[in-house]
Amino acid sequence: MSHRVLLAAELEPLLEPAQLAGLDVTWIAADEPTLRGDYVAIVPLGSRWVGGTEFKHLPKLKIVANCGVGHDNVDLVAAELRGIAVTHTPDVATRRPPILHGRSSSPARGASCRGASW
Repeated sequence: MSHRVLLAAELEPLLEPAQLAGLDVTWIAADEPTLRGDYVAIVPLGSRWVGGTEFKHLPKLKIVANCGVGHDNVDLVAAELRGIAVTHTPDVATRRPPILHGRSSSPARGASCRGASW
Protein backbone atom coordinates (compact mmCIF):
# COMPACT_ATOMS: atom_id res chain seq x y z
CA MET A 1 0.00 0.00 0.00
CA SER A 2 1.36 3.38 -0.99
CA HIS A 3 0.95 6.32 1.39
CA ARG A 4 0.29 9.73 -0.17
CA VAL A 5 2.61 12.38 1.23
CA LEU A 6 3.32 16.04 0.53
CA LEU A 7 7.01 16.88 0.67
CA ALA A 8 8.77 20.22 0.40
CA ALA A 9 10.21 20.34 -3.12
CA GLU A 10 13.38 21.86 -1.71
CA LEU A 11 14.14 18.45 -0.13
CA GLU A 12 14.04 16.52 -3.41
CA PRO A 13 17.78 16.88 -4.24
CA LEU A 14 18.65 15.59 -0.76
CA LEU A 15 16.70 12.35 -1.00
CA GLU A 16 17.36 9.15 -2.87
CA PRO A 17 14.54 7.19 -4.57
CA ALA A 18 15.06 4.23 -2.23
CA GLN A 19 14.23 6.48 0.73
CA LEU A 20 10.86 7.22 -0.83
CA ALA A 21 9.94 3.61 -1.62
CA GLY A 22 6.34 2.84 -0.73
CA LEU A 23 5.34 6.50 -0.74
CA ASP A 24 3.23 8.32 -3.30
CA VAL A 25 5.11 11.63 -3.15
CA THR A 26 3.83 14.99 -4.31
CA TRP A 27 6.50 17.69 -4.25
CA ILE A 28 5.32 21.14 -3.25
CA ALA A 29 7.45 24.26 -3.61
CA ALA A 30 7.54 26.82 -0.81
CA ASP A 31 5.78 29.41 -2.97
CA GLU A 32 2.89 27.09 -3.89
CA PRO A 33 -0.28 26.83 -1.80
CA THR A 34 -0.79 23.65 0.20
CA LEU A 35 -2.67 21.11 -1.89
CA ARG A 36 -5.94 19.44 -0.98
CA GLY A 37 -6.47 15.72 -0.97
CA ASP A 38 -6.15 12.44 0.87
CA TYR A 39 -2.53 12.87 1.94
CA VAL A 40 -1.58 11.17 5.21
CA ALA A 41 1.62 13.15 5.84
CA ILE A 42 3.13 16.52 5.07
CA VAL A 43 6.83 17.34 5.41
CA PRO A 44 6.99 21.13 5.15
CA LEU A 45 9.79 23.61 5.63
CA GLY A 46 9.41 26.16 8.40
CA SER A 47 8.26 28.78 5.90
CA ARG A 48 4.97 26.94 5.21
CA TRP A 49 2.08 27.58 7.60
CA VAL A 50 0.11 24.43 8.40
CA GLY A 51 -3.05 25.10 10.37
CA GLY A 52 -6.79 24.65 10.56
CA THR A 53 -7.51 25.50 6.92
CA GLU A 54 -4.85 23.09 5.69
CA PHE A 55 -6.08 20.38 8.06
CA LYS A 56 -9.62 20.89 6.79
CA HIS A 57 -8.45 20.34 3.21
CA LEU A 58 -6.31 17.32 4.19
CA PRO A 59 -8.92 15.16 5.96
CA LYS A 60 -6.75 12.00 6.13
CA LEU A 61 -3.67 13.78 7.48
CA LYS A 62 -2.03 11.88 10.34
CA ILE A 63 1.32 13.68 10.77
CA VAL A 64 3.11 16.96 10.12
CA ALA A 65 6.83 16.14 10.10
CA ASN A 66 8.32 19.62 10.09
CA CYS A 67 11.68 19.73 8.35
CA GLY A 68 13.47 22.08 10.67
CA VAL A 69 14.00 23.03 14.26
CA GLY A 70 10.77 23.75 16.10
CA HIS A 71 7.21 23.94 14.90
CA ASP A 72 6.23 27.61 15.04
CA ASN A 73 4.69 27.20 11.59
CA VAL A 74 2.12 24.64 12.79
CA ASP A 75 -1.11 25.35 14.61
CA LEU A 76 -0.60 22.85 17.43
CA VAL A 77 -4.08 23.33 18.91
CA ALA A 78 -5.78 22.64 15.56
CA ALA A 79 -3.53 19.60 15.08
CA GLU A 80 -4.35 18.25 18.53
CA LEU A 81 -8.08 18.73 18.00
CA ARG A 82 -7.84 16.60 14.86
CA GLY A 83 -5.51 13.99 16.33
CA ILE A 84 -2.66 14.94 14.00
CA ALA A 85 0.86 14.23 15.26
CA VAL A 86 3.41 17.04 14.90
CA THR A 87 7.14 16.40 14.85
CA HIS A 88 10.25 18.34 13.95
CA THR A 89 13.83 17.47 13.14
CA PRO A 90 16.16 19.34 15.49
CA ASP A 91 19.28 18.07 13.70
CA VAL A 92 17.86 18.44 10.19
CA ALA A 93 21.17 19.79 8.90
CA THR A 94 22.87 16.49 9.69
CA ARG A 95 20.10 13.91 9.05
CA ARG A 96 17.23 13.32 6.66
CA PRO A 97 13.72 13.56 8.11
CA PRO A 98 12.80 10.38 10.02
CA ILE A 99 9.42 10.04 8.32
CA LEU A 100 11.23 9.40 5.05
CA HIS A 101 13.69 6.70 5.97
CA GLY A 102 12.35 5.26 9.18
CA ARG A 103 15.24 6.27 11.40
CA SER A 104 14.79 8.11 14.61
CA SER A 105 16.55 8.64 17.87
CA SER A 106 13.94 6.24 19.22
CA PRO A 107 13.76 2.71 17.78
CA ALA A 108 10.02 2.61 18.49
CA ARG A 109 9.48 5.88 16.64
CA GLY A 110 11.55 4.65 13.69
CA ALA A 111 9.54 1.44 13.52
CA SER A 112 6.27 3.38 13.57
CA CYS A 113 7.49 5.53 10.68
CA ARG A 114 8.45 2.51 8.60
CA GLY A 115 5.14 0.84 9.32
CA ALA A 116 3.14 4.06 8.86
CA SER A 117 1.50 3.54 12.26
CA TRP A 118 1.21 7.18 13.17
